[in-house]
Amino acid sequence: MHDLSVIIVNYKSEKFLKPCLASLFNQRTQFTYQCTIINNDSSEIQKINHLINTFNQINILHRNNVGFAAGNNIGIRLTKCEFILCINPDIILTSTFLEIMMKKIKENKNTGAICGKLLRYDSVHNSKTNIIDSTGLIIKRNRRVFDRGQNEKDIGQYDTPEEVFGVSAATALYRKEALEDTKVVIPPSRNATEDSRLFNAVGGSEYFDEDFFVYKEDVDLSWRLRLAGWKLLYEPTAIAYHVRGTGALSDKSTPWQIMQNRRKTISVLVKIWSYRNQRLMQIKNEQWQNFLSDFLVIIAREAMTFFYILLIEPFLFKGFFQFLTLLPRTIKKRRVIIKKSRVSWREIRKWFK
Repeated sequence: MHDLSVIIVNYKSEKFLKPCLASLFNQRTQFTYQCTIINNDSSEIQKINHLINTFNQINILHRNNVGFAAGNNIGIRLTKCEFILCINPDIILTSTFLEIMMKKIKENKNTGAICGKLLRYDSVHNSKTNIIDSTGLIIKRNRRVFDRGQNEKDIGQYDTPEEVFGVSAATALYRKEALEDTKVVIPPSRNATEDSRLFNAVGGSEYFDEDFFVYKEDVDLSWRLRLAGWKLLYEPTAIAYHVRGTGALSDKSTPWQIMQNRRKTISVLVKIWSYRNQRLMQIKNEQWQNFLSDFLVIIAREAMTFFYILLIEPFLFKGFFQFLTLLPRTIKKRRVIIKKSRVSWREIRKWFK
């Protein structure tokens, strides 16, 4: 059996896969690993299958766009490896990335997940940059979540290994034991994907929340791991590069900058998912003591968001109605998560900056 399973969920990203896989199979490491690609794009089946001729160590599963969350869950359910690396297809790993990450997580038995230093890759000029994409996830008191250091020039300000609130699933190494510990098993919804219906029907489970489909699912999982008492680490010597598309956002961004820059570059559908999933995530993981402590700042943000939707992006009300539809299932999931919680609200509170 392999030591590590690598899972890549593809959707209209075939052009990035070859350099991604080349970096994956050019690792200087002493352990063995396998790679599974969950292809969510039926239009790229033939192109994806051609990769087998170049990289014979990969396993490809074709699905009818089950989403990022369900795609990763399929890969996680199929593997028996002790560790799982989830990476986006537009990631390029440095040659020592896996060796460093595996050494770090094995040294820390209570670590549920670990991330490295993720820098931006310039796909236009086909070159690496020293602009930070992510050094872990941070969460504010109003529950806005950011990739730490995003858009900053890397001058060594994040060169200290440390705990972080969460890890970005763009490239994150998870301990299978931690995923099994925090999984949620509930009956599938009417809108559940064919794959989730199948797996749940035979006693399967959600690691990433499949109701999210895509966006915020890594934040939700990080929060859940924290509640269960698992540590999440950042290791700066493990470096990878990310061809980020849209939605780059810094924790220093003002509401005006968000509206002028980020909001103009992302699609309506992504905005709806992001709005809906943020609220679902909070319902699932919020401890009432922390909610009451930050009640005013949370409500202030929600009020500002409401008036923004009303005046500028009324289509986001669709996300609100989707949130209401999913709320009963989300409350069921919350009961499971809170029941498994081993960490006090005071311990979680320190992560709300």
